[in-house]
Order: sequence, then structure tokens, then C-alpha cells
Amino acid sequence: MEKKSIINEFNILYIVLQGLLTITMLVFAVLSLVLDKSFYRFFVLFMGLDLVIIGINNYKIYKRRNATIMYIATGVILIVFIILKWLGVL
Repeated sequence: MEKKSIINEFNILYIVLQGLLTITMLVFAVLSLVLDKSFYRFFVLFMGLDLVIIGINNYKIYKRRNATIMYIATGVILIVFIILKWLGVL
């Protein structure tokens, strides 16, 4: 039986959100390389958010459930890591 994905407005929203997060992540990567290393934290934060959205897209749209857990777990770990670093715990 073939897996079918239903494209609706929420799926399109997740794809657009993933694209925007990816562009924002790339902008912060360039800024951290060119201007100041403090932009690196924003880069890691947006990378974590992007990985969570990629995991949601894998689960809802592309029906690839094996990589979903890896993407979401890696994204959450990056978000928690950068928040702890901002708070001065790490």
C-alpha cells in the first residue's frame, strides 16, 4: 500500500516556515563568520528550530517516520543547549 500525503494549508505553512528558518539560519551563519562570534548563538538556535520543523515535515508530509525522532531530538538538544548557555549554566 502506498503512503499518500495530503497537502493542505498547514503543510504549506510548515514548508514555508522551514524555508524561512533555513534562510535565517544561513544569514546568522554568515554574520557569525564575518562580523561577530555572538551571532553564533542565534545560528544554533535557528538550527535547532529548523531541525524540529524538518522533523514535523518528515512526519506529516513526507511520511518518513524513521528520521523524525532523530531530527526532533537533535533540534531539542540544540535549543536546550543554547538556552543553558545563554543563562550561564554551561
